[in-house]
Amino acid sequence: MLRLVRLARVAKLQQEFTLLANRFLSSNAFLVAKILGGLLMILAITHLVACCWFGVAAWTHQASSWLIRAELEEANFFESYAASIHWSMTQFTPATTNIAPANGIERLFAVCVILLAIGVFSSFITSLSATVSSLRNSRAERFQQQSALLQFFTERNLSTDLYCKVTEALRRRNVKKRIKEGDVQLLGALPERMKMQLHEEMFLPRLKCLGIWPEWSLEEDDYFFKSLCHYALAEHACAPGQDAFMPGTD
Repeated sequence: MLRLVRLARVAKLQQEFTLLANRFLSSNAFLVAKILGGLLMILAITHLVACCWFGVAAWTHQASSWLIRAELEEANFFESYAASIHWSMTQFTPATTNIAPANGIERLFAVCVILLAIGVFSSFITSLSATVSSLRNSRAERFQQQSALLQFFTERNLSTDLYCKVTEALRRRNVKKRIKEGDVQLLGALPERMKMQLHEEMFLPRLKCLGIWPEWSLEEDDYFFKSLCHYALAEHACAPGQDAFMPGTD
């Protein structure tokens, strides 16, 4: 049971690493991190299966077991674990081994492991294929857009300096901006009083830092400031290099 709890923690840790990688790493680095995460997950599962496989052989105490058939009943810990992990990994991958079940309990356990391996390995391959396909499509679309942009500048004999500035501005546009309140659909279902409290914590500290309010007003006009945060203020996010204000606009 303790090993199953640890395995669940590994799965949760892999999910957290995936979210962090998706936010901070490039597409290539994210692909490598996802592959490594999947391999580590499979390795953790095979370790658990190997321990159970050795435990089944040690628990049966029969004259015929895979330990006796492989002549490992007197082997040290390293040799026994190496044989167990080797057998376990061959159940999850298209590989071979000379170790096989020697009694009914071991054979039943092997059948359960094969069923588990079918789901785990196929899921890993499907996830990997989907990630590679998505990355390939994204690269193809980006290449077509860059080719169209270059053709646009070439046909009009525009300057190289302007082309570099445009590409740099477009590159900055791809930087992930801060998520806005409207992008979180769950917040739209909150009661009005919860929204007021949310906007108060979002905007009130910055509103008080403006220094245009009398000191007595900050204490006595509490409802006014809460209403101001809720009804009059909104949050806008801009990417680096994006124009927040333009001359001649409101």
